[in-house]
Amino acid sequence: FDGLAAKGSMLGSAAVIVWLDARIHPNKDVYGMRLLPNGATGWASQGIVLYDNEGSTTYSCRVIPDDEGGTWTLASVYGGFFYATPTVRTNPIGIRIAKGDFGAISFSPVFDYDVSPDGQGGVLLALPAVDLGVGRLDATGATLWFFVATLHGAGTAEATVIPCSDGGMIVAWRDDRLIANEDDVYAQRVTGDGSVLWAPDGALVSRADSTQRAPALASDGNDGAIVAWTDDRNAWLLRESDVYAQRVDRWGKLGNPEPAIAAVKDV
Repeated sequence: FDGLAAKGSMLGSAAVIVWLDARIHPNKDVYGMRLLPNGATGWASQGIVLYDNEGSTTYSCRVIPDDEGGTWTLASVYGGFFYATPTVRTNPIGIRIAKGDFGAISFSPVFDYDVSPDGQGGVLLALPAVDLGVGRLDATGATLWFFVATLHGAGTAEATVIPCSDGGMIVAWRDDRLIANEDDVYAQRVTGDGSVLWAPDGALVSRADSTQRAPALASDGNDGAIVAWTDDRNAWLLRESDVYAQRVDRWGKLGNPEPAIAAVKDV
């Protein structure tokens, strides 16, 4: 049991945890456990195999709800040259009902990727590496799209993603394309069909002095987002980091750019 790899997700009043486990294969499989509100296990008492890794090496795993009472579990797996992300959908009683794969997407193990339900039974992925990869699987595990959303090659990290109303995503990440080792926060909106809506390499959310890192997202209720992050712009003086936030509307504009209607008159 690899306790450091355990991740959890709430399903109503129950919870599902997943972990890396070497009880059968030394390169580790992904196991899962459903915990009921009274603390009893809803699946096998020692967990069930969600991803059976016979010949590769598994480095990390994530679990999220599938919007229908089940879960999606995603693993980061080394396949001999590339790292891939096999993905398994499980129903509420622990039976695998779909599987998919975003493909060979990285040359090194990735730990700070993020996944989210798409609101339509599928799953969204944001995977930072040299550039940022984004993808979507439908409810059957079929890949609807996966592509590189940034092309500057400077380095991305700490991606976080939330769904939009059309099955697409808003993703935020830290990025050092402008000044090495002084990361800024960028964001991007991708529609349900895989079209990029904001600036081609992402909308710049904060370019303050020093480093901005660890972005977090919340929906603004209108296919925009509130982005919050840890900010070191004053750390040289206060020796402490602060938390800043900014709204990005659905068109990628910062703040509150929508005009306010002051009055309505028939003409």
